[in-house]
Amino acid sequence: MIESSFLGGGGYICSNLFPLYNDTDCGALFLSRSSSKPGISRFETYMDIPLSRVIFDFSHRADGLDIINESDMLIALENIKKNASRCEKYFFISTASININDSLLCQNNKYAESKKNLEEHLLNSKNIYILRLPLVFGDVPKQDTVINVLLKIIKGQNVILRDPNAFFTALHINDLKKGIDAIMSNELDINTFHSTSKVLMSEEVLLPVGKLSLIMRSLVQQDIFHPNDDLIKDLEMLSMPIQSFDTHFLPVKNFNFIRRLLNILRKG
Repeated sequence: MIESSFLGGGGYICSNLFPLYNDTDCGALFLSRSSSKPGISRFETYMDIPLSRVIFDFSHRADGLDIINESDMLIALENIKKNASRCEKYFFISTASININDSLLCQNNKYAESKKNLEEHLLNSKNIYILRLPLVFGDVPKQDTVINVLLKIIKGQNVILRDPNAFFTALHINDLKKGIDAIMSNELDINTFHSTSKVLMSEEVLLPVGKLSLIMRSLVQQDIFHPNDDLIKDLEMLSMPIQSFDTHFLPVKNFNFIRRLLNILRKG
């Protein structure tokens, strides 16, 4: 039996996770229906997924456009439950945008609403758990994400934030790996999960992207690439808590994604 299988192995998140596992003999397998990248296994149907202790399913589209009607929903649910039959514990990857929008009293966009609808149909399934993640980024952030735009602004490039007043948080791929390791090592006792079996892996606070970009640009102009006490105080003053009342919370160290961004900038 495989320890952990990652579906969606050709996508951005798994492509960044894969090297973190590739150099260690930890029983992790990455699978994709379409990718032909070295080290990524191909699968056509759920029967091609080896029996696994835990499956993390990153294979659902990030824009919600694969679920536009009830028929699409039924097909997605059937595929999820078939995939879940290949493991002891199955984690459907959802989005922390649901918690962020609850915190800001905002409506969900199409992507978040699609994930939330799937969550509601999966609640109380025998071995299915929901893992909500914020925006995940690696050392080379994905194009057109708020992290990529933020880095360009900090570097002084002439780009514009779509909504500078928006609050957000993010998760570096190394911190995602640490959270997955916590799940795999049973540091989370899933018998104590809320009845909804939902897990939120995130920092505990949200930050306004516009003000954050100005603060970080000033730091870089001063060649400061490590958070100091003054920066932490400024960030604490700007932050607001993320609502996690409907989830089991797997916290990441606050402002850690800022540290990761500064490290990316330091490397050039």
